[in-house]
Amino acid sequence: MGLKEKYAADNPANTVRPDLKFVFSCPEHAIALFFGVGLLRPAPGTWGTAAGVLVWIALVQFAHLPASGYLALIAAGLLLGVWASEKTNQDLGVHDAGCIVIDEVVGVWLVLMMFPQHPMTWVASFLVFRFFDIMKFPPTDKIDEKFKGGKGVATSLGTSLVLNPLLGLILLAVSAVGIAITHVVSIFSIVSLVAFGLINPFLCKGDVAEIVYSIVLALLVVWAHRTNIKRLLSGTENKLDFSRKTTKRNLK
Repeated sequence: MGLKEKYAADNPANTVRPDLKFVFSCPEHAIALFFGVGLLRPAPGTWGTAAGVLVWIALVQFAHLPASGYLALIAAGLLLGVWASEKTNQDLGVHDAGCIVIDEVVGVWLVLMMFPQHPMTWVASFLVFRFFDIMKFPPTDKIDEKFKGGKGVATSLGTSLVLNPLLGLILLAVSAVGIAITHVVSIFSIVSLVAFGLINPFLCKGDVAEIVYSIVLALLVVWAHRTNIKRLLSGTENKLDFSRKTTKRNLK
């Protein structure tokens, strides 16, 4: 889906216009639309990213959390975001509604966690995250079009690379080779992230927050990909087609 198609008036993801009553009708809606930020137009994804940066700055300036605290925040955001987004998309009757911005919020938190805390890095993190989130260079564009939960997987992988770069890179490399050979994304996403969640607790030197995050990650990946697991078992799972050139970009 290209930029024009994404923003087209007849795109189902753009025809839904929830209001504040919808946002606060249940916790899932409030989380998915980040307490109303997703209602802002134009480009709700940009507003969501900006809100995530502002919340992060407030935490850095006033909460003074340890590194494990920020990690726990990202883990909680990832867990709640997957749950809330799935329910909200169902209630709106569309896939990947543009007003759902919790993925941008948690995603930019991950980027911000990787760099020293300074105003310049905050601005750079915002710009870099939005650029890559908008452009979705191949093969990310194909993955995003054909598979649900892609941003959750990307955020989980990014957090794993921060926690244990060597283990994360090994699993990423194995997954890349597996996907290139089989064209099946979901099985290697599931196996690599579950493997990280089970192996990392033995390597993190007793950090309770990291152990909890790793276990939660493994459980979350299995739960979020339960429909993919059913399709894998039945032999009907989607595959990527690398033979077609993709020239259009997907934008939220």
